[in-house]
Amino acid sequence: MRHILCSLIFSITIWSQVEPQRIISQTVGTDELLIDLCEPSRIAALSFLSRNPDYSDIAEIAGRFAQVVDGSAEQILKYKPDLVLFTSYSRPELVEQVKRAGIPIIVFDRFNTLDDVYVNIRTLGKAIGRSKAAEDLIRQCKERVSVLQNRLNGVSRSRVLSPSLNGYLAGMGTTFQDLCDYAGAINVVGEAGLRGHSPTPSEALMRWKVDYLVLSSSAVSNNLINLRKHPSYSVLSATQEGRVVLIPQALLSSVTHRRIRGYEIMAQQLHPGSFK
Repeated sequence: MRHILCSLIFSITIWSQVEPQRIISQTVGTDELLIDLCEPSRIAALSFLSRNPDYSDIAEIAGRFAQVVDGSAEQILKYKPDLVLFTSYSRPELVEQVKRAGIPIIVFDRFNTLDDVYVNIRTLGKAIGRSKAAEDLIRQCKERVSVLQNRLNGVSRSRVLSPSLNGYLAGMGTTFQDLCDYAGAINVVGEAGLRGHSPTPSEALMRWKVDYLVLSSSAVSNNLINLRKHPSYSVLSATQEGRVVLIPQALLSSVTHRRIRGYEIMAQQLHPGSFK
C-alpha cells in the first residue's frame, strides 16, 4: 500500500505542472468516472469490460474508444499513457508493472458510499485539471438525490435482500447497503448485524422477514428458478410469491455516481405511490 501511496503523491506533483493528455482506465468503475469528467480527446483507452452492458453503464458510449483488450501491462503501455487509473481490486502485479514503467497512476480504494464516490470524483477532477467539472457533477448528483429523498419522505421502508447462490450476502458497509439507504429500503442482512460480504447464515436466513428480493434484471427467470430450489431461500415468502425488484446488473454492482439511477429504479418499484 505504501508504494501505491508514494506513486499517488508523485503523480499529483506531475499533474500540478502538466495535465495528462493520454489517460487509460483499467476498470469499469474508473471508465465511468473518466467518461463523465474528461474530454473524449484525452481518453486513450478504456477497460476490456467497458462495452459489456452487464458490467458497464456506459457500454454504448464506450464503443467510441479503444479498449485495453487483455488487461495486460503491455496493452496499457502500447497506448503511451501519461496517466493510468486503477482500483484496489486491480491486479497488484499489473499496478506495479505500470508504476515501474514510470507512468503516473491513481489507485481508487473506496466505493461503498456515495460520499466515497464524491471523493473519487474530486480526486480525478483535480488530477486531470477538471475540478470545476467535478464539482458540477457532484452538484447534479446531490440534486437528484435530494429530489428522490423528498419523494420518499415518510414512506414505510421495505425489507429487502439481495440473494446470492455463491454463499455470501451483502451487509453493512457495502454498495448494496448504500443502495438500500437511498432507495427507501431496509437491508435485512445489515439489520442482522452482518458486515461486508459475509457467509450466508442459512438457518437465520430462513427466519428473516423479507418483503422483496433484489435481483439483476437480466436472467431473472433463471434466478428465481434457482432460488426456489435452494433449501434456505425457497422458504421465504418473497421467493415463493416472486416478489422481486429488478435492477440492471451494471447498476446493482455500481461503484460510481451512476448508482443513483439504481436508487431511482429501486425506489420506484418499492414505492410506486411516491412517483405518481
